[in-house]
Amino acid sequence: MGFSLSYLSSFVWINLIFGFFVLLSYILGILQFPEYREALWGGVHGALRQKFIISMLIAAVGYLLFFSYIVYFYLINGDCLKQLHFLNILNFSQALNFSVLIFLAFAAIWMPTLIIYLQSSNSIFLYISNVSLWITAFASILILLTTTFGFLNLNYNIKDSFFSYLTLAGLIQVVFHCLVIDGIIFVMKFPK
Repeated sequence: MGFSLSYLSSFVWINLIFGFFVLLSYILGILQFPEYREALWGGVHGALRQKFIISMLIAAVGYLLFFSYIVYFYLINGDCLKQLHFLNILNFSQALNFSVLIFLAFAAIWMPTLIIYLQSSNSIFLYISNVSLWITAFASILILLTTTFGFLNLNYNIKDSFFSYLTLAGLIQVVFHCLVIDGIIFVMKFPK
């Protein structure tokens, strides 16, 4: 049980610390720089903006489902993952923690760098902001692949539960939002 609790605590701490930085970047960006609230939307207006917001909210719920599922799974079956290796490189727990860390760290970068770009017009910050969105999208794909890999390679009843399917659906929405909405549409619509 020591393995699962040690992994579980690192998973929870990564989410708490880096999730805090993601939320903080949004809160400070919106409250400290109200003059950029509209500019942060780039070329996204009207009905498209509403679709962005709905997608963002569904993705946030999807991520919370994923987080809850992993915590629940490790409390029930954590020891079963000691032997499970992802791509014969990292064990499942390391691969998932690495993916989550990259996902949250780069999600926290895009808004501050975009605000710096809006203040300075220095295109390097727009580039950094766009790259952070793409890395976030890539990390969301890694989270989905790693989680799916875990589901496919475990022989526990929980993987066939409604909760596990809901978790995968939530992660698919996270990937869709990060890759299509943020990484492609937002980047293309943002005025250069």
